[in-house]
Amino acid sequence: MKEIIFKDRVSEIIRIIVGVFLAVSGISYFAANYGNMDLVKYLITAGLLLAALANITNYFGTVSQTIRETETGLEIKTSSMLIKRTISTLNIKSIEIRSDAVSVVPKAGRPVRIRLSLLDRVQKTMLTGFLRDFATRNNIAV
Repeated sequence: MKEIIFKDRVSEIIRIIVGVFLAVSGISYFAANYGNMDLVKYLITAGLLLAALANITNYFGTVSQTIRETETGLEIKTSSMLIKRTISTLNIKSIEIRSDAVSVVPKAGRPVRIRLSLLDRVQKTMLTGFLRDFATRNNIAV
């Protein structure tokens, strides 16, 4: 069983910048209103700081995507670690590899699409090679 974890570098950098901006906003809001803080202002400050912490630590899991080969088929986690699709090898109709995206098309249901536009060249090559090998081993059309 093989597993590939690939990261979107552009989104990772943007996420960290947004997290730092939220942290600076929360600290400056607290400093500006320190003398006359009420409950609402404390909640706003806490919300900004928690959002900053969640962005910086990647709590939402939006940067990394995982594709794993299991005994029964492919397990794909995309766009968030909360969204996971397991597609049985017997239910895979085809694998479409285009220049902008890779799609795993099941016999019934919606295809699982992985965008390639924001991945670097090494990650694109590794992902397409993995899917071509998987398709060849299991007699799936590419």
